[in-house]
Amino acid sequence: MRKKVNLIFATIVFAVVGVFLVEGAEGFCVYNQTDTKIMVTQVAGGIFGKIVDPGEKVCCHYEDRRCNEGGKMDSIVTFNVGKQESTWYKSVCLDFSIKAGGWLLIEKIDGKYMCGSIPPDSVMGK
Repeated sequence: MRKKVNLIFATIVFAVVGVFLVEGAEGFCVYNQTDTKIMVTQVAGGIFGKIVDPGEKVCCHYEDRRCNEGGKMDSIVTFNVGKQESTWYKSVCLDFSIKAGGWLLIEKIDGKYMCGSIPPDSVMGK
């Protein structure tokens, strides 16, 4: 009986871990690795727009036509990114493009806000 319980528990754990691994592989995510709120507005390929708190991420599945009109993992989606300045947002990156199955990373390095991608080969823009 104990072996059966362990087997069921192990199956549940692997299923949950699998969901998290697949989530990242099935859509784009925007990671805010800065100390301020970031506004991400999609300017091409969909209508995704979110405010991302420091240390947080937001994601959208690549098959969701609202954030990926092409519907494929290698479709291109383009964003404008701004950082919070009091009651408005200052541009950080304009027309930054990634694959719809990729990741957008916003960082603050040596006092400068920058956009990049994870993994590096998913970047298609500036």
